[in-house]
Amino acid sequence: MGLLAIGARAQPVRDRPVPEIYRVKIDTTKGSFTLEITRALAPLGADRFYHLVESGFYDDSRFYRVIAGRFAQFGIAGDPRIAQIWRNESFPDDPARARNARGTFAFAMTGPNARTTQIYINVIDQPRQDADGFAPFGKVVEGMEVVDKLYSGYGEKSGGGMRGGKQGRLFEEGNAYLDREFPLLDKLLRARIIRVGRLVTCRRLKIGLSDDASTARADFQSAAGCHPVPQKRAIADWASFIWASSL
Repeated sequence: MGLLAIGARAQPVRDRPVPEIYRVKIDTTKGSFTLEITRALAPLGADRFYHLVESGFYDDSRFYRVIAGRFAQFGIAGDPRIAQIWRNESFPDDPARARNARGTFAFAMTGPNARTTQIYINVIDQPRQDADGFAPFGKVVEGMEVVDKLYSGYGEKSGGGMRGGKQGRLFEEGNAYLDREFPLLDKLLRARIIRVGRLVTCRRLKIGLSDDASTARADFQSAAGCHPVPQKRAIADWASFIWASSL
């Protein structure tokens, strides 16, 4: 369990299991892009990210570490009260099941079992990240050109130094510090869950898409004779809420 500060209050956020597939739309000052998360790739990471997005953690923050030709990083809350609460809320590693290819994303970390809230998006293939155990849990499915355009002029100056402990002022002062010292950084305006999917088998073939978790659950429960597809059989389009024929 972690804690999320909302105003002057702190409320619990539980890292409970989440949908097998979901999408997150991120609005920025350069435009919007969409992430598709596959929980099977890194269950713990997918769970943590879902709840952070659901709670509004990433809203009104900054892309504080954008390295041209490598990655774009975000994930320190703009409000220092929230950032400080989550600064050391680490969770265990997931085994790396996917490559750090262009368009994939993963939690940044300083060592084993040290992931918290920071996310990087690969803008090129980065096999070195594979060797170091970084575990991607999804990919950009729309708007990769937006990620490519995020301002990178400050390099490591504005938000680098995770391992060296040089992000202190981002946690202590938040947006006020970044906007004053690095005014050209692009902003993450809003992150929201836009699609939730669950792979199941039924007697009749149906293909549809659920726009929210409650609808997905209701659709699943109302479908007589349906059951989840074992992971090794889940070979259909992960982007959709899919029903596969069992006949």
